[in-house]
Amino acid sequence: MRKLVALFLVIVPAFAGAQHSVTLKARPSTLSSRKASQAEVQVWEKYLAPGLTYREEVDPVTPLVIHALHYNMHSSEVRMVPELATLTVYSDDKTKGRETVSSLVKRTGAIAGINADFFPYTGRPIGLMVRANELISNPYPTRAVFGWGPMANCAFTTTSFESSFQTDGSGPVTIDTLNDECKADSIALDTETAGLALTKATPDTFAAVRVLTGSMQPDSRIEGEVEGIYSDANKMPIQPGNMVLAGAGSKSTTIAALRPGQKISFNFKTVGFNWSKVNNCLGGGPFLLKNGQIAVDAQQEGFMPEFYAKRHPRTAIGRTAKGDVWIVVVEGRQPDTAGATLDELAGIMMKLGCTDAMNFDGGGSSAMNVFGLTLNRPGEGVEREVANALLFFGPPSKVDAGEYHIQAPASLITGDRKSITVVRDGVEVPNSEVLWQADGQGWIDQGGLLRVVKEGSVTVRALVRGQVLKTTITTGPATTAG
Repeated sequence: MRKLVALFLVIVPAFAGAQHSVTLKARPSTLSSRKASQAEVQVWEKYLAPGLTYREEVDPVTPLVIHALHYNMHSSEVRMVPELATLTVYSDDKTKGRETVSSLVKRTGAIAGINADFFPYTGRPIGLMVRANELISNPYPTRAVFGWGPMANCAFTTTSFESSFQTDGSGPVTIDTLNDECKADSIALDTETAGLALTKATPDTFAAVRVLTGSMQPDSRIEGEVEGIYSDANKMPIQPGNMVLAGAGSKSTTIAALRPGQKISFNFKTVGFNWSKVNNCLGGGPFLLKNGQIAVDAQQEGFMPEFYAKRHPRTAIGRTAKGDVWIVVVEGRQPDTAGATLDELAGIMMKLGCTDAMNFDGGGSSAMNVFGLTLNRPGEGVEREVANALLFFGPPSKVDAGEYHIQAPASLITGDRKSITVVRDGVEVPNSEVLWQADGQGWIDQGGLLRVVKEGSVTVRALVRGQVLKTTITTGPATTAG
């Protein structure tokens, strides 16, 4: 199956503002349930900012719709940053610290963003997250991690984590998890970034600790002083400059034995990266490529066949031999695009020129937002709130104050295909300068071709020269020949 995927997909070298239509002879493929003598795969590539290009590929036979960002790590104007939804791990509301990618892009002023790690329907990423040297969450054992840092360094690996605390005259006590809900018979440490310290079992005890020296980094030591002990609270806000130790079940007495005014030290060791070269990390998994070869290790990383062997919407990240980064979202759970298995996703990343790659969270979480437009169709119809994201910051789109409008019919019928354009003063704007997006009962590709799927309406948006234009088209039922 891997060889078939590699043969079927096509890649056109990226350059700013380009669009291509590529014709291939169809080959047998497990991706396709239909036979065709010829398949037209269309590719559009559009410049976003210095070092950042957007690419869409539409394969109508497979069927497959792929969105990708190509990032030059040497760009002096665009930077790649991991970020928490709501800018904190936990929030004391119904989101529990989660947020959509589009909301996070807007909140932070990013120019683009995609979803990242898995999460347990709270704002806490399951795997390792390091943001500007700050250790936010500890690794999920055995799972893949992507790390990057200054001088365009980036790498994939697995990591391990050890942490402990001790007081004068006592031996080290293991800390089981960081910025996480404290489970039964365990100890958790929560930093100011967590927002809240939470326990999932009783009895529970919290110790508020004032930080005296040091900061939370992958390899670090922090000195503090116990400020107070609190029992059976279930949750506790974390004050600025403080951390909170939580113990639940049999470990509650360990925390209860601490005394206000007592000096306490913490040690953290995260193994896997050279931390002089890496200051940002995001977890995910499983690996897709290693050293230029397909190396999907889903079972070893603890994923079930339902997840890796069936087609779903997918998000992935990879690097090329030159050190460029590709970020990919594959649409799925749509009538015209089924998504991809992990083997198929690995083939996509390889054809983009990646030598190493890993999977991020997918399914309903997969989302790519560029300049405020969510370019993929979410697998559940609307964006899912996620725990963290990979964001890109750079120069905003320059705004042209001219009067532009979308030239489109007021109504269409189910099954219609209609080319949509943007005009200014009666002159059509080159499609290479337009980013297209549609919501509702239809979808639009980056060539401006709108496809009507169902009766109702479809809202088309176009980003052109810094302006976001919008028009709504009524969609009626398909006509029946009489």
